[in-house]
Amino acid sequence: MISIRATLATRALSGCKSSQRPGRLPIFDNHPRTISDRSQGLEECWRMHVPTAARNIVAALVLLSLCSCDFTKKAGSPSPPDTETITVNALLEGHSGFVRRVAFSPNGQLLASTGKDKTVHLWDVATRKRRFVLKGHTDAVSAVAFSPNSRWLVSGGDDNAIRVWDVSNGSEKVCLKGHDKGITGCCFSDDGKTLATCAGNIGLWTFAPDRGTCTLEKMFKDESGPRNLSLTSVRFMPGNKQLICGSMYALALWDIQSAKEVDLFAGLGDFVISISIAPQGDVLCAGGGAGESRGRVKAWDLATRKELVSIETPCRILGVAMSPNGKTIAGARVDGTVSIWETSSGKERFKLKGHTRDRVSCVAFSPDGKILASCGEDGTVRLWQIEE
Repeated sequence: MISIRATLATRALSGCKSSQRPGRLPIFDNHPRTISDRSQGLEECWRMHVPTAARNIVAALVLLSLCSCDFTKKAGSPSPPDTETITVNALLEGHSGFVRRVAFSPNGQLLASTGKDKTVHLWDVATRKRRFVLKGHTDAVSAVAFSPNSRWLVSGGDDNAIRVWDVSNGSEKVCLKGHDKGITGCCFSDDGKTLATCAGNIGLWTFAPDRGTCTLEKMFKDESGPRNLSLTSVRFMPGNKQLICGSMYALALWDIQSAKEVDLFAGLGDFVISISIAPQGDVLCAGGGAGESRGRVKAWDLATRKELVSIETPCRILGVAMSPNGKTIAGARVDGTVSIWETSSGKERFKLKGHTRDRVSCVAFSPDGKILASCGEDGTVRLWQIEE
């Protein structure tokens, strides 16, 4: 596996002039610089180092610049990205077919991936080695979540089953049944004592597998019409008194005590496929799309419900994740790429290319924000080194 790191060091140059005709700049073996201008009368020198073996591989970052052959004057190159380094770090293979979901454990030591092949794989993040292949589901696995103490893993499948696994030895602790449709989402309360699941309706479970008790306490039934046929994701709101669910064109708030839908938080304007809440609990983002050729990502301030940013994309978004510091949003796209946007402005900082087939289905940040995991239709999990 080739790892590529591109380092950009910038400095302003003034008074650079050239009468030579602008041309297209290649990456030269013996010239690590390229010029671009940031404002009138000022130009910048970018220093690039790309390993020889990797020069023909499009991976972490591509810079196209138009300048003269003596490297003195630029004509129309893009502005350099704000982030200085990014690395394509690792390729994890083992699933046979579409990988649907990825999730990091809260302690950052493990990564779980789920697939259409009916399995869940547990990976050691430090060594990039697979620890266990968890088998038990009889259909594709479409939901996964770690408990807050990182001891338990919950997976939900198209077989309508929710399975609880002990991550220390890969054994199945209990199988939970109560839904009559495939599981599309699952999440834990902050204290780890309650598990929420969605599958056309919402289930709320007391969670204590170490004491042998995982009991369905409530089943939330949506009486609002077609939305109950399309619940795609669920998260606990800060304070753990409400749930927020993504569904057809809306984000709905549910009161846990009454098991009733109490409000529509906001609309995406498109089918809501994925939601994510920043670890600090202050920002919510959602992504989706009404068709393959149109997508949208939005973010809101949870306290005020003010919309912070709205991003339109030329393809559907299948998954979103907020970075731990809340400053960036990652989006999994049906065109086989991953976008990383600034939360404040909606500016796309990077588009990550590496998956070899359409449909990147899910993205997840590691707890320290240094790694972004993506998975998709090509049957792989890819780890990207992100410098927050």
